[in-house]
Parts: sequence; C-alpha cells; structure tokens
Amino acid sequence: MRPILFSCSGSTADLITLAALRASDADIHCIVQTPGEESRADFPGKAAELFGGEVPWLQVNVPPLRSFFVPGGGKAAAGETQSLSRVLSRFAAAANRGAALLSTARLTLPAIFFLSDPERAAKLSDVAVLGGSIYGGDSTPTAEKNIYADPEAAEIVLARAKNVTLLPLETAKQCRVSTSLFPGLFSTATETTETDAAALGLLLSLEQPQAATRERYRVRVELESFPSRGCTVCDVLCRDKTQPLHTFVTALDETAFSETVHRAGRIWQQGGISDDEA
Repeated sequence: MRPILFSCSGSTADLITLAALRASDADIHCIVQTPGEESRADFPGKAAELFGGEVPWLQVNVPPLRSFFVPGGGKAAAGETQSLSRVLSRFAAAANRGAALLSTARLTLPAIFFLSDPERAAKLSDVAVLGGSIYGGDSTPTAEKNIYADPEAAEIVLARAKNVTLLPLETAKQCRVSTSLFPGLFSTATETTETDAAALGLLLSLEQPQAATRERYRVRVELESFPSRGCTVCDVLCRDKTQPLHTFVTALDETAFSETVHRAGRIWQQGGISDDEA
C-alpha cells in the first residue's frame, strides 16, 4: 500500500482513525498534528501505543493563513519555526514517495506545503480531505468546520492539488460508531451511545474506492462574502470550467464501513496488536 501522511488535530476521532490504519497495516509515513479545540492531551502517547512507537509524530502550532496578513498576526510561538521546518521536510519526503495525504483537520499545513514546495507537493498521489459540504454547514449555516477554520488554506489546496477526494458534511453525518467498541476512550460508553467517525469513511474511500459512491463537482471556497465565508461552492452541473474538478464521497457501502469500524475496535481493544501478531 502507498505511504500515508496523516494530518490531524489529535481528537478522539483521530485516534479511532489511527486504530483503523493500524488494522489495515497501512504504511504510515508520519502523523502530523495541528492542535485544535478537540485535541486530546494524551494523543501522542495513545498514538505511540497503537503503533509501538514506530511511526514518527510531529506537532506544530500554526495559526490560520489569514492571520499572517493581519497586522500583528501570524506570529509563531517560540520554537515553532523549527517545528514547521521539520513538518514540511516530512511532507516533502512523503510526497517523494508518492504518498497519499489523509487530512482530518484544517488545511493550514498542506496549504503551506503547496505554497512553499509546489513541485514536491504535486507528487502526492492523492489528497483525501475530511471537510466541505454540498448543501449546508455546521460551523455556520453555509460552512463546514474544517474548511471554515482556514478557508484561505482550503482554497489553496483545492486549487492546486490533484486527485482530491472530499468527504462532505452530508456523508460525515452517516459515519457514526458505537463507543462501546473503544473501551477507555470515552468517559461513558454503552451499546447505545455513538460518536463521530467520519474519518473512517474517508479512509475507506481511500483504501477501497469501490466502497464509495462518488460525484465529481467543480468547487471553490467562498472567501469574500462574510455570511458565506468558508462555504464550498459546488457547481454540480460543472458549468464553470475555470474551477477545479474534485471528487465528493456521497455515500458509503454500509457493510464495508461496518467491517472497517469493527477492525479498528479490535485493534483498539488489543492495544495496537493486529490479529496476525496476536
């Protein structure tokens, strides 16, 4: 399997995704974390447990791109310049190997990579993004949270990347899993409580393309109008040929998704040990 560069915020959903990646024996090139509101303090340790400490983990605190163009904004914390340099080196190494980028967070880091090293960025085999929407948003009535968190970055990535697949909000809402499959990850976990696992749907579409129903739309990110800022404007009839044409996952095979979920649950319960290793 091609290498995967996992860009995330370090949330509970990201840990579930890592368990699924471990279950698939994917070639994880690196885990890159951009902390956000949903980040877990124990994410690095949990990620290391799942992979036996074999997968590099890097963290960098970078603000959304817009802040760099605001007077007094865009200032990195002490030491973050070196962290960003290391992260971009990892991005470049992954691209040289033809890796796929799996992003479940805002697209600030991928955008910086596309701006700073466009030739290498073009070598990424796929860019899979958890984000965007076709009909409406969750952070605002029109914008989905991962795009809304840094719309300038999203516009850069969608304008420059090739082989882009987005799992939009409408499909993400279908990707729920039982918390009881992941003991110790939630303060309360019962057979009836569920949690978001949209990234598993994105991963499934990347690993098993036949398990995803796809539509191709022309798309841009709204940056000018304040009420619709961060909206992914989808030209479903593909009339505007000036806009990039990207793939949206509109449905997932329920059986394939369930199998992915249960494999991730088994890996989590076994502490990162696959069935072959047990």
